[in-house]
Amino acid sequence: AHGAAKVYAAESAEVGQFLVTPQVDVLAALVGSAAPAAVLVPASSDGKEIAGRLAVRLGCGLVSEVVDLEAGGVGAHSLFGGTYDAKAKVTKGVPVSTVLPG
Repeated sequence: AHGAAKVYAAESAEVGQFLVTPQVDVLAALVGSAAPAAVLVPASSDGKEIAGRLAVRLGCGLVSEVVDLEAGGVGAHSLFGGTYDAKAKVTKGVPVSTVLPG
């Protein structure tokens, strides 16, 4: 409904038994093979660590805790309880973004 042509989900019953490295490995492999327009990760504690590690590994830009995404890797942020809105853009590589719920 929002324009994604394909969504990948890697799931495992054992995922809670590991640190975030295997999750970063899966995402890095998918970026290498699928050439996505962007990588979206939940803005949870683990998600932010995964996204940060992935961006460093791939040499890509990271936009954290976005509430909306626009074309060209632009992430919108709601700051101070919605008092201010800000936008940030990834300028290098595949945009990696952590997304807040809702």
